Amino acid sequence: MRWLLGLMAIWLVLCGWVALQPREAADPLETPWMEVRPTLSHDGSWLAFEYDPQAAGTFGRNPEARTSIALIDRKSNSVSKLSGPVMSFHSPRLSGAGDKLFFEAAPGPDYLSDVYLAETSDLQKQTRIASPWRTGGHGSSYAPNLSASGEVLAFITHRLSGTSTRTWERAVAVGTPDKIETPFPSRLGIASSMIAISPDGRRLAWENRHLQPDGVYRDRLIVCQDLEQTRTLEEPAWEPSLSNDFCAYVTPDPQGVYQIVLYDFNSGEKRMLTSGSDDSFEPCLSADGKLLAFTSYAEDLVANDTNHHSDVFLLEIDSGAITCLSLGGNGNSFNPTLSGDGSTVAFASLAGNLGPEPVEPGQIYVWEQGWEQCAAVGFRK
Repeated sequence: MRWLLGLMAIWLVLCGWVALQPREAADPLETPWMEVRPTLSHDGSWLAFEYDPQAAGTFGRNPEARTSIALIDRKSNSVSKLSGPVMSFHSPRLSGAGDKLFFEAAPGPDYLSDVYLAETSDLQKQTRIASPWRTGGHGSSYAPNLSASGEVLAFITHRLSGTSTRTWERAVAVGTPDKIETPFPSRLGIASSMIAISPDGRRLAWENRHLQPDGVYRDRLIVCQDLEQTRTLEEPAWEPSLSNDFCAYVTPDPQGVYQIVLYDFNSGEKRMLTSGSDDSFEPCLSADGKLLAFTSYAEDLVANDTNHHSDVFLLEIDSGAITCLSLGGNGNSFNPTLSGDGSTVAFASLAGNLGPEPVEPGQIYVWEQGWEQCAAVGFRK
């Protein structure tokens, strides 16, 4: 019995020591970087992107952040902001002239969003684009895009479908700013991701995830012309980008590696633009279809690519020449956007060593034709 009492005494002493010991601070919770897609005007003089005002970096580490939008006139280096204490602004898209901004806004990161159109000369004058299918506060409108002219608007909106069995579907809504009242002019189909619009507004492309007979969901690429002729371009395929005459998109090669393919609407021919040893994705075409910005994990596209991170590349389609814009970066670079004239590339990056001076990770970088290296976009929050 004595030995049992002794063990109990030792156990109580140890419990007390553990309870009274000062605890080390818990490791900070690592959360994913929130999605950031910069947008440029046709000549690259206007730039817009979302950011977290509470984060140290440009766009922070919190996917649930109440984000703002920075609109930068790169000629005058002036900055305008869409920000508010009760609203979250994100997914900005600029018109070609940089005079219009199309974006999402929601009262918090987890609330239903609406899409709005604003003049960049006065961001506070906003017009909500009404969806004919969202009624009574149900559903959500998101993933906005607009043509270079700003005359064709597209977004995804939830709607109820069916009569006996009513289910939600994500419909492609398309229309013009002068006809934004209900009903919105066109419902083109069902989308599972962002909508691409050609600069002239005549063609659209989007992903459509559908159930195959084998019970597996696959993404197919839907394209349409003049808001009427809708057809499947390829399956599986995703992430479309449009010029007036071409569509660039992602599809797996025979080895299952994601590659970028270019489709010519006039000739009907398809051409594989990448053949790297690892995935290439996120294509963005110039307005004339001669240049392509994209992201890739492949390390055999250019010489000396040994950083083991995703990089942003610029491809001259006719010559096949490829330039890595984030060579040697110490973090992933992704989500490139290319100005319509092909002069400017903007992208998000977790690298802090791409410009002339080191910066904190989580930046928007810009590169222009003729620059030897890109530069981080700095602005006062």
